Amino acid sequence: MSLLDDVRVALRVTHEMTDVEIQGYIDMAFADMSRVGIRQSLLDPESPNPMVRHAVVMFCKGSYGFDNSEGERFLMAYNMTVTALMNSKFNECADDEDTESRLPKDKTNDGDGDDTGGDDAGGDTGGGDTP
Repeated sequence: MSLLDDVRVALRVTHEMTDVEIQGYIDMAFADMSRVGIRQSLLDPESPNPMVRHAVVMFCKGSYGFDNSEGERFLMAYNMTVTALMNSKFNECADDEDTESRLPKDKTNDGDGDDTGGDDAGGDTGGGDTP
Protein backbone atom coordinates (compact mmCIF):
# COMPACT_ATOMS: atom_id res chain seq x y z
CA MET A 1 0.00 0.00 0.00
CA SER A 2 1.42 3.38 -0.99
CA LEU A 3 1.74 6.33 1.35
CA LEU A 4 -1.05 8.13 -0.55
CA ASP A 5 -3.31 5.12 0.00
CA ASP A 6 -2.44 5.07 3.73
CA VAL A 7 -3.20 8.77 4.07
CA ARG A 8 -6.46 8.39 2.14
CA VAL A 9 -7.53 5.63 4.56
CA ALA A 10 -6.51 7.73 7.58
CA LEU A 11 -8.56 10.63 6.24
CA ARG A 12 -11.46 8.26 5.58
CA VAL A 13 -11.57 9.35 1.93
CA THR A 14 -13.02 6.66 -0.34
CA HIS A 15 -12.58 8.39 -3.68
CA GLU A 16 -9.63 9.67 -5.68
CA MET A 17 -11.06 13.13 -6.45
CA THR A 18 -8.89 14.85 -3.82
CA ASP A 19 -5.67 12.90 -4.43
CA VAL A 20 -3.93 16.00 -5.82
CA GLU A 21 -4.72 17.92 -2.61
CA ILE A 22 -3.70 15.00 -0.41
CA GLN A 23 -0.44 14.51 -2.34
CA GLY A 24 0.26 18.21 -1.86
CA TYR A 25 -0.04 17.79 1.91
CA ILE A 26 2.21 14.72 1.79
CA ASP A 27 4.82 16.71 -0.16
CA MET A 28 4.54 19.60 2.32
CA ALA A 29 5.14 17.25 5.25
CA PHE A 30 8.28 15.83 3.62
CA ALA A 31 9.53 19.33 2.75
CA ASP A 32 8.95 20.51 6.32
CA MET A 33 10.78 17.55 7.82
CA SER A 34 13.69 18.14 5.45
CA ARG A 35 13.68 21.84 6.40
CA VAL A 36 14.06 21.10 10.12
CA GLY A 37 16.90 18.63 9.60
CA ILE A 38 15.50 15.13 9.27
CA ARG A 39 18.00 13.04 7.30
CA GLN A 40 17.17 12.52 3.64
CA SER A 41 17.71 8.78 4.01
CA LEU A 42 14.74 8.67 6.40
CA LEU A 43 12.57 10.65 4.00
CA ASP A 44 12.45 8.17 1.13
CA PRO A 45 8.81 8.44 -0.01
CA GLU A 46 8.84 4.87 -1.33
CA SER A 47 9.77 3.33 2.04
CA PRO A 48 9.77 5.97 4.78
CA ASN A 49 10.73 5.23 8.34
CA PRO A 50 7.59 4.26 10.35
CA MET A 51 7.87 7.42 12.42
CA VAL A 52 8.09 9.51 9.24
CA ARG A 53 5.03 7.71 7.88
CA HIS A 54 3.14 8.50 11.09
CA ALA A 55 4.25 12.15 10.96
CA VAL A 56 3.02 12.47 7.37
CA VAL A 57 -0.37 11.01 8.30
CA MET A 58 -0.68 13.39 11.28
CA PHE A 59 0.27 16.38 9.10
CA CYS A 60 -2.34 15.43 6.51
CA LYS A 61 -5.03 14.81 9.12
CA GLY A 62 -4.29 18.21 10.62
CA SER A 63 -4.33 20.03 7.29
CA TYR A 64 -7.06 18.32 5.26
CA GLY A 65 -10.53 19.79 4.98
CA PHE A 66 -12.17 23.13 5.60
CA ASP A 67 -14.00 22.35 8.84
CA ASN A 68 -11.41 20.44 10.82
CA SER A 69 -12.06 20.92 14.53
CA GLU A 70 -9.36 18.36 15.39
CA GLY A 71 -6.74 19.84 13.06
CA GLU A 72 -4.74 21.54 15.79
CA ARG A 73 -4.50 18.32 17.80
CA PHE A 74 -3.18 16.39 14.78
CA LEU A 75 -0.66 19.12 13.92
CA MET A 76 0.59 19.02 17.53
CA ALA A 77 1.02 15.24 17.15
CA TYR A 78 2.94 15.87 13.92
CA ASN A 79 5.25 18.36 15.65
CA MET A 80 5.84 15.98 18.57
CA THR A 81 6.69 13.14 16.19
CA VAL A 82 9.09 15.31 14.17
CA THR A 83 10.76 16.49 17.38
CA ALA A 84 11.16 12.87 18.49
CA LEU A 85 12.65 12.02 15.09
CA MET A 86 15.08 14.94 15.29
CA ASN A 87 16.30 13.72 18.67
CA SER A 88 16.40 10.01 17.82
CA LYS A 89 19.33 7.80 16.95
CA PHE A 90 17.76 7.36 13.50
CA ASN A 91 18.59 10.99 12.72
CA GLU A 92 22.25 10.82 13.76
CA CYS A 93 24.61 11.78 10.97
CA ALA A 94 26.24 8.49 10.17
CA ASP A 95 27.63 9.47 6.81
CA ASP A 96 29.11 12.58 5.26
CA GLU A 97 26.48 12.82 2.52
CA ASP A 98 23.65 13.57 4.97
CA THR A 99 25.86 15.78 7.11
CA GLU A 100 26.96 18.03 4.27
CA SER A 101 23.44 18.42 2.92
CA ARG A 102 22.29 19.78 6.30
CA LEU A 103 25.21 22.07 7.15
CA PRO A 104 25.24 25.61 5.81
CA LYS A 105 28.14 26.56 3.60
CA ASP A 106 30.49 29.00 5.37
CA LYS A 107 31.72 31.67 2.99
CA THR A 108 34.03 33.27 5.57
CA ASN A 109 36.08 30.20 6.43
CA ASP A 110 39.70 30.73 5.46
CA GLY A 111 40.73 27.19 6.37
CA ASP A 112 42.37 27.98 9.72
CA GLY A 113 39.49 26.46 11.71
CA ASP A 114 38.28 29.60 13.46
CA ASP A 115 35.67 30.63 10.83
CA THR A 116 36.75 34.26 11.08
CA GLY A 117 37.96 34.70 7.57
CA GLY A 118 41.26 36.21 8.75
CA ASP A 119 44.61 34.96 9.91
CA ASP A 120 45.55 33.90 13.42
CA ALA A 121 48.49 36.30 13.71
CA GLY A 122 46.86 38.35 16.45
CA GLY A 123 48.59 41.56 17.46
CA ASP A 124 47.43 45.07 18.19
CA THR A 125 44.21 45.99 16.44
CA GLY A 126 44.45 49.67 17.21
CA GLY A 127 42.45 51.67 19.66
CA GLY A 128 45.06 51.51 22.41
CA ASP A 129 47.31 54.29 23.80
CA THR A 130 50.58 52.61 22.82
CA PRO A 131 52.82 54.53 20.37
